[in-house]
Amino acid sequence: MIDNRKQVRHLLIFITLIYGVCDAQFYFGRNKIQYEHFDWRILKTEHFHIYYYQQEEEIARVAAHILESAYDNLEIKFNHTLWDTVPLMIYSSHIHFQQTNILPMMIPEGVGGFFEHRKGRVVIPYMGDLSVFRNVLVHELAHVFTHSKMMTPARLKLISKPPTIPHWFLEGLAEWWSVGWDTQSEMVIRDRLVQNTLVPLSEVGGYLSYKEGQAFLRWFEGQYGIESIRKLMEDYWIYGTFNECIEHIVGMKFSDLQDEWLHALRHQTANAFAEDVPVVSQESIITRKGVNIFPVLYKDSQNHQHVVYLSSREGFPVIYDQPIYDIKKRRRLARSGQTTDMESVHFLESGMDIFQDKKLVVAVRSNRQDVLQILDLETGEIINTYGRDSLVTIRSPRWSPTGNRIVFSGQDFSGQSDIFILNIEQKQILNLTNDLYTDRDPSFNTNGSNIVFSSDRTKENYNSGMDLFILEINSGDIHLLLADMAQKTFPKWSETDSLKIHYLSDRSGMTNIWSLRQDISQREIFSLRQETDFHTGISQFQALGSDSAVAGVFRDFSYQVAAVQLDSITSLEWTKNQKVIKADKWPKSLGKGDNNTHQPPFKLRYRLDFAQTSVAMDPIYGILGGAQLSLSDQMGNRYIHFLVGNSAQVQSDFADHWNIALTYLNMSRRTNWGLSAFHFANDYFSPYESFYFERTLGVRGAMNFPHTLFRRLEFSTSMWYSSKDNYVDEPETSFLVSNFFSNIHDNALWSVIGPRDGWRTRFTIGPTFDLMKGRYHNITIWLDVRRYWQVIPKITMAHRTMVWINDGRDIRRYYIGGSWGMRGFRLGSIGGRKMVLLNQELRFPFAKRLRMDFGSGPIWIAPIHGALFLDFGNAWEHDLDGFYASTGFGLRGALFGALVLRLDVGFRSLIMNKAPNDKFIQFFFGWDF
Repeated sequence: MIDNRKQVRHLLIFITLIYGVCDAQFYFGRNKIQYEHFDWRILKTEHFHIYYYQQEEEIARVAAHILESAYDNLEIKFNHTLWDTVPLMIYSSHIHFQQTNILPMMIPEGVGGFFEHRKGRVVIPYMGDLSVFRNVLVHELAHVFTHSKMMTPARLKLISKPPTIPHWFLEGLAEWWSVGWDTQSEMVIRDRLVQNTLVPLSEVGGYLSYKEGQAFLRWFEGQYGIESIRKLMEDYWIYGTFNECIEHIVGMKFSDLQDEWLHALRHQTANAFAEDVPVVSQESIITRKGVNIFPVLYKDSQNHQHVVYLSSREGFPVIYDQPIYDIKKRRRLARSGQTTDMESVHFLESGMDIFQDKKLVVAVRSNRQDVLQILDLETGEIINTYGRDSLVTIRSPRWSPTGNRIVFSGQDFSGQSDIFILNIEQKQILNLTNDLYTDRDPSFNTNGSNIVFSSDRTKENYNSGMDLFILEINSGDIHLLLADMAQKTFPKWSETDSLKIHYLSDRSGMTNIWSLRQDISQREIFSLRQETDFHTGISQFQALGSDSAVAGVFRDFSYQVAAVQLDSITSLEWTKNQKVIKADKWPKSLGKGDNNTHQPPFKLRYRLDFAQTSVAMDPIYGILGGAQLSLSDQMGNRYIHFLVGNSAQVQSDFADHWNIALTYLNMSRRTNWGLSAFHFANDYFSPYESFYFERTLGVRGAMNFPHTLFRRLEFSTSMWYSSKDNYVDEPETSFLVSNFFSNIHDNALWSVIGPRDGWRTRFTIGPTFDLMKGRYHNITIWLDVRRYWQVIPKITMAHRTMVWINDGRDIRRYYIGGSWGMRGFRLGSIGGRKMVLLNQELRFPFAKRLRMDFGSGPIWIAPIHGALFLDFGNAWEHDLDGFYASTGFGLRGALFGALVLRLDVGFRSLIMNKAPNDKFIQFFFGWDF
C-alpha cells in the first residue's frame, strides 16, 4: 500500500510550486534558457499594445501599421469588433522567440507564432521577411477575431459546453483570410489530388488541416458567400455539432458538401495536370523515406558524383552523403539535436554548400546564436566554427570560388535580414547590406566579384514578391536585375556559363527552375527561360551541368531529392532586352506606424491565470475543501501562486486544520528561482505508522541553472517545523532542514510514443537534519540512467537503470510495480526504503493507425508501436530477499496524437525464491520510459 501521509505532503508542496522552476518541474526535460535579458517597452495603438525591446523598435512600428490596417479589414470580414485591446509580443528572431515563457513548453522551430487564449496574448517572432511577418501577424489576428466572435454567443447565452470547433475551420479560416491563396497552398492541394490522398475534413489533422481548411473555405465562400461563414460562427452553438450547423446553412449533408468541393477542386486543377509534368518518375528520385531537402553536389576521389542533403529519415535532422544514384550506400555525416555544437541545422530553412569536394559549410544553432560550421566531407568532423556576437541567426551560406570567403544572410538583434560576408583568413564578418528589407539567398559569380541575391527592397507593400539583385562587392553598388510580382528565390550563377543565372520562380503559377542570361557590364538581360515545369513545383536545387540538376521536389506530402532535366520547356522561353538598373537602397515608404501611436513606460502587471475551489469527500479523511489562484506577469516570467484549504472533519478541529501556501517564482533570467512559505495541518494514514496528525510550518527555496540546452543543476532547500501526534505517545516535534542537489542531462530525441535516441541521466542527493535534536534525520540518494540506441531507423533499443536509497527517520518509500516500472505487478505492490530497477526494451513500429468508428465520428490511434521487454528489480526495507522479473510483449498507441495507451502481456516471476511463472495482461497509459 502507498504511504498516504507522504504522498499528501508532497502533493501539497508540489501544488505550492505548481509551475516549477523552468523545466525543473519535470523529472527530465530539456532546458528553456533565457540567454537574453530583454528591456521590454510598449507601443500603444488604437487596438493593440505592442511589446518589444529597443533594438527592434523599427519592426514594432512596421507591425503597428500592418496590424491596424489588418484590423480594419478583418473587422469588416468578421462583422465583429473586438472588446479589448490585443497584447502582442514581438521577438526579433526565432531564437529569441524560443525563450518566451508565455508558452511554458519548448517551442519547435516550425512554430511561427501563437495566440494564447487564456489572456488573449499574441506572440510572434520576426523571421527577417516582411511578407512572412505580415502573413503571420494577420493569421494570428484572425485567430483573435475568431475566438472573440465565436465565444461571445456562448458567453452571453451561458453555454458551458458549446460544440467543438474543428481545427480545420480555425486554422483554415486564419489562412484564407490572411494569406488568401498562394503557391504553397496550391502545391499541397495539387499533390493531395494527384496522390488521391485528400483526407475528409472530419478526420484531417496537423499541417494538412491548415491547407485543406483553407481550400474548403475558399470554395465555400465563393459558392455560398462570406455571409455564410459569418452565420456559421454566430449560430454554431445552437446545434449539437459544428457539422450540423453547416448542413443547416447550405441545406445538404456535410458529406455531400465535401463531395461537391472535391469535384470542384479536381475540375479547377485538371488543366494544370494536363499541361504540367504529371509526376516525378521513380527513376529520377534519389531519396525515398522521410523529408529530404537542400541537396548539394561534389565528386569523390574516383570522380563519382555524390549528393549531400538534409534528411528526417531517422526521425530527427541528419546530414547524409550518398552516391547520386545509389541510395543503399548512404552514410551519415552529422546529426543535430543532441550536442551543443549542433543543436539545430534549421531544417526546411537553410541550405549548405561544398568547396572543392572537401569542405561542407552549414549554418547551425549553438547555444544563444547561430554559427557557421565547416565540416570535413570525409570524416564529418568539425574543422572550424565562425560567428559574431551581434549575429543571432544565419541562413544559406555559400562559398566563394577561391574558398577564402563565405557569403550568407543573417539577422542581428534588430531582426533585419542582411547580407554578410566572412573572410576566413581574417576571421572577420562584415555587413554587405544594412537595412530593414529582406535580403537572402546570396551567391557568388564565377570570379567572386559580384553577388546575386533575392530581396523585397523595391516593393511598396508587404505582400509582393521577391526580386533579384546583383551586388558589386568592391563598390557596394546594388543593381536591380529582375522585378515582377513573382517570388524569385535561390539564385545561383551557372558554373558552365558566366552570364547565366538559375533561380526559382512561381511566375507560371507553381515554383520551378528558371534561368536568365545577363551581362552586368552591359547592364542588360538577354533572355528569360523556364527550365522545369513540375505540377507541385521545386523547392531547392543545384545544377549538375547545363542540362540537369538535383532538386527538392514536393511529392506525396513530403520533399524528396530528385534528378531533373533542364532546357526542356522550349515553349516557355522569353527573349528580351531588359535593362539592369541601379537599385535605390531606400524605397519611398514602408508605412512605419501611424501618428496615433504613443509609448508609455513599460510596467510590470500581474493578471489572474486561474482561480478554482473544490470540495471532496474521502472515506478516511471526511470532507476536504480548498481554493487556489495563480497570477503571472504579461511576459510569463513571474508567477504568484496561493493555496488555502481546510481538512477538519468536525467543527472543533476547524481552526487547527488550515493549509495555506504562498509561492513566488521568477524565470526572467538564466538562473530561475522560487520561494514559498507554507502551513499544513492534516490527518494522515501510513501503513507503517497507522493514523496520525501532523502540522508543518516552514519555507522553501529552489533554483536551477541550465548550463546548456541538455544539462542543468538544481538545488532546493527547505526549513520547517514539524509536530506529529500518533494519538498514543507524546507529540514528537522537530525543526528540520533539507538540501537537495541534482545534476540532470537529457538529449533524448522523441517520437510520439517516447524517446528513440540519446541518453538521459539524473543524480540526486538530499540530506535532512533535525536542528532541534542536533542530529542527522535522513538522506535520499537517487540515480536514474536511461540510454536509447536507434539500431536502424525507427527501431530502438532502450535501457533504464534506477537506484534509490533512503536511510534514516521519517522517510519516503519508493514503489516500482506497474506499467511504468515492473510490468506485470500491481501499481504500488512492490515498495521499500531501497530500490533497484532495470528495464530493457526493443521498440519497433507495429501499425500506422487503428480506426474506430462511433456515432459521433471516428477515433484514431496512431501510430502504434510494439515492444519486447525484460524487467528486473525489487524494492525492500532492510534485507533483500530476491528479485522480481517480467518479460513479454507490449503495444503502445497515441490516442488523438497525445494520450499514449499501453497494453502489456507476458510472464512474471520471483527469481531467487524460484516462484512459478505467472501470466499477466496489463493496461495503462503514459509514454515509454
